[in-house]
Amino acid sequence: MVIHYQKPIFELEPYINHPWEKSVIDQSDIPYEIETIFPEDQLNITFTLGLPYLRAQKNPSVFEKIDTHVIEALHTIPSYYKHQIGNHIFGIKFK
Repeated sequence: MVIHYQKPIFELEPYINHPWEKSVIDQSDIPYEIETIFPEDQLNITFTLGLPYLRAQKNPSVFEKIDTHVIEALHTIPSYYKHQIGNHIFGIKFK
């Protein structure tokens, strides 16, 4: 799994840290099954472009299916993502 980061266009640089995208095409794209994202102080919007992905909060064994866009605001606990073949996520991280 490779995460591609992009530089925002000049007009959006004051507001956007970076757009990013990751996709899982086959088993070799999954270096680890569950990814832990620690609390951040930035707003992030994610869009599901492929199959739904699985996310958990508090308990990394109870996952919910995400099949739409998600606005993730400031949070104080880690989030957990279970990577699966067919996941394709595009996100925008704001400043």
